[in-house]
Amino acid sequence: MKKIVKALLAVVLLSLVFTLTTNSKIDASLASKKKEAEQNIANFKKELDELENQRFEVVAKLEAVEDAIVKTEKEILELEKDLLAKEKEFETVTNNYNKQKSQFYEHLRNKYEQGDIEYVSVVLDATNLTEVINYNEYYRIMKEKEAEKISAIQVIKANLEEQKKAIENNKQITIEQKNSLAVESGKLKAVKATYDASMANVRKELAAEEADKIAITKEIAALNRPVSGNYTGNGRLQWPVPSIPPSTTNVSGFRTPSRPTHNGFDIGGYGVTGRQIVAADGGEVILAKSYSGYGNAVIIDHNNGMMTLYGHLASDSVSVGQTVSRGQVIGIMGNTGQSSGIHLHIEVIINGVHVNPAPYIR
Repeated sequence: MKKIVKALLAVVLLSLVFTLTTNSKIDASLASKKKEAEQNIANFKKELDELENQRFEVVAKLEAVEDAIVKTEKEILELEKDLLAKEKEFETVTNNYNKQKSQFYEHLRNKYEQGDIEYVSVVLDATNLTEVINYNEYYRIMKEKEAEKISAIQVIKANLEEQKKAIENNKQITIEQKNSLAVESGKLKAVKATYDASMANVRKELAAEEADKIAITKEIAALNRPVSGNYTGNGRLQWPVPSIPPSTTNVSGFRTPSRPTHNGFDIGGYGVTGRQIVAADGGEVILAKSYSGYGNAVIIDHNNGMMTLYGHLASDSVSVGQTVSRGQVIGIMGNTGQSSGIHLHIEVIINGVHVNPAPYIR
């Protein structure tokens, strides 16, 4: 009797050792992933700060260039107004000049008609106004005031012409400055767009890492939460692969001599893909993701002291926190994680201890 008790105690202790070893490895793996996520979050935040500072400098330069463009546009408008005013003034002076010339020639015709031929001939034989001015006879023909008027108008006209040219030159220089600023503005906008895109990507990656950290934290909390009471089930679980009869011999056992740490048993899929996996009993999903060597896995807490784990799934169709019913599809049989073929690895944990699933689901 004592030998039997000792043997039973040894089995229980061995089971506890295997369970603690497995859980500690899982906890260490999750803790490492959480630490990695935290480091990535810190790196992304640092990168985001650096990008924001660089972008701020570019934006400041861009704003300065845009202000300069606005200033040059105002200067161009003012120069155009000045040029228009000078053109009107030039037109007025030109009209006055032409009027004075017309009066001058009219005066000559009158002199000619009155018979004052000598002086008129001198003027008419000249090829230009300068030659006329060089003749002393011109001053005897023209009244002194008329000559002064024409001369003054010519000076004004010449000055206005120079002023117009100066305004046009300034306008052209200002336009070239504006064009140069526009090119610089385009380059700065392109740089800003690059920073905006980079920051958007970093924010996206940061959000993903923060979501991963939250998920890992929840996963750690779920896996380490107290077992929901002592086992109160009736010992009967549904066969998890409806497309394969429970009587199949394609099952590898729990902690065989060749695999003493195998905490569940495997149901082979005969190489067929797409087989549905169902919940062995109702409960709450506490894990649904890629999970260490299990590959894609689902863990269900049946809220009666028992949990079941389904490993190596091709995909899962449930999420953490979801309540599932007995026989509900939770995933598809696969070959993910540390697996050598399409199959389902299922574990049964009662009061925190892995037990042989066979008596419960066969």
